[in-house]
Amino acid sequence: MLSARSARVRDARQLHVGKFRRIRGEFLAEGPQAVREAIEAGAVVEVLVADARDRLVAEVAAAARARLPIHRLDDAALAAVATTQSPQGIVAVCRWAPGTLAEVLAEAGPGQVVLAHEMADPGNAGALVRVADAAGVRAVALSDRSVDPTNPKCVRATAGSLFHLPVVAAGETIAALEALRAAGYRTLATDVTTESVDLFAAERDGLLVGRIAWVLGNEAHGLPPEVRAAVDHVVRIPILGRAESLNLATAAAVCCYAAARAAAAPAGA
Repeated sequence: MLSARSARVRDARQLHVGKFRRIRGEFLAEGPQAVREAIEAGAVVEVLVADARDRLVAEVAAAARARLPIHRLDDAALAAVATTQSPQGIVAVCRWAPGTLAEVLAEAGPGQVVLAHEMADPGNAGALVRVADAAGVRAVALSDRSVDPTNPKCVRATAGSLFHLPVVAAGETIAALEALRAAGYRTLATDVTTESVDLFAAERDGLLVGRIAWVLGNEAHGLPPEVRAAVDHVVRIPILGRAESLNLATAAAVCCYAAARAAAAPAGA
């Protein structure tokens, strides 16, 4: 049983800080679902568990089958390691080795990539990863000056999807757009301008099939003019009711599912 003073607990607690996550190439996944997904993905270094009663038997058993180190924590140690107010009793130390945008672009065939420009909020970033995973997107790329995807709030918001698809660093947005276009992706920014194409019309006109890269703006500031000018098309989501706008993750869901629907449509439909 490890206490809050244990060296192993102190090492895990370091991963609350982005600098140490980057240095060590590790991060924390909290809660039964995230730990299960991390174990299945082969991303776990060790498991820290405070309560092995019925609700955590499956997770502990999965860790044992994977021959992972399993450490018991007392209540104070769990509180020290966890980043939530109501810890769920289990935390995994995970490796962070996300791959590169170049590796994603080298994959053949049609598919979608989501490129987020300077996304700032970890909850939004996590929700975006979850939406992209649900819609079958190939990867999520985060530009320079975006949130760290291993931020604990971001990891929680992905609900395990962080372990299902690549979440890669994209560098500067304009350079990433050039790389996407060179790899055969049609780049579609989501924004409302006088020249933007209605999403329904874009789907009817065949703009959502093939290799598609959605470009999403910063939550507060949207996309700067130079990014809008650098994409193939700017697409707007029609607002059919009285809502002023959609939040970023919802907008991403609408766009990604529209492209998934277009890709699944029978030829000539």
